[in-house]
Amino acid sequence: EGFLVDLYLVAAAILLAVLLGLAAGAVQATRPRSPAARGIGAVTAVALSSPVYWLGLVALLLFAPGVGSVAEVPFLSTVNGYRDPFDDAIGFVHGLWLPALIVGTPLAAACTRMAATQLRGTLEEDFVRTACGKGVRHRSVVWRHALPAAAGPVVALVGVQMNLILTNVALIETVFNIPGGFRYIERALVNRDVDLVQALVVEATLFIVLANFLADAIGAWLDPRQRTRER
Repeated sequence: EGFLVDLYLVAAAILLAVLLGLAAGAVQATRPRSPAARGIGAVTAVALSSPVYWLGLVALLLFAPGVGSVAEVPFLSTVNGYRDPFDDAIGFVHGLWLPALIVGTPLAAACTRMAATQLRGTLEEDFVRTACGKGVRHRSVVWRHALPAAAGPVVALVGVQMNLILTNVALIETVFNIPGGFRYIERALVNRDVDLVQALVVEATLFIVLANFLADAIGAWLDPRQRTRER
C-alpha cells in the first residue's frame, strides 16, 4: 500500500507539473507582456521559493473542513480524504490529487520557466517560419509544432528534479498524514531499522532510474530533430 501511495504521488505530481508548466510557459513565450504572463511569473516566483510543507499547511488552513477553512471548494477540500486503494480506488485517486498537486508545484514552476525559454528559441527556428509562411495558423504552429519540439528539455528536467520530488513526497505525506512509504524514512533512521532504510533506498533508486529513462525516451519521441539525428 505504501508503495502504491508513493507511486501515485510521484506520477501524478510529475504529470500535473509538466502539463501545467508547458501550458504556462507557452503563455509566457507567446504573450510575454500580457497580464496572464505577468501573473504566471509572480506565481512561479512564489512557487519556487515556497517549501512544500508550508504550501501543504496553507492548503489545510484554507480548504480543510474543520481546520478553520476559509472556504470549501469541491475539488480542493479533499484533505483527510485518504482511502485504501484496494477498497475504494476512485476515492484513493480523488483524496490524493491535492497532495500530488502540491508536490508538483515547485516542479511546475521550474517547467514553466524552462518551457518559456525553450519555446522562445524554437519560435525563431526555420521550420516554424516555414509553417507560418505556408499559412498555418499561429496557434497551430505553437501548439502542434513548436511546443512539442521545445518540450524535450522540459521533460528532461523531471529526471534532474527527481531527488527533490521524492523529498517533497516524504514531507507532504507527513503534513497530510498519508500512509506512504517515504514518510517513515526518519523513523527508520532514528530506530536504526536497516531493512526499512534499504527498502526505501531501493524504491527511491527505482523511481529515479525509471524517471530518467522515461524522460529521455519521451523527449526523443516529442522532438523529431532528435530522431533525425539518431538516423
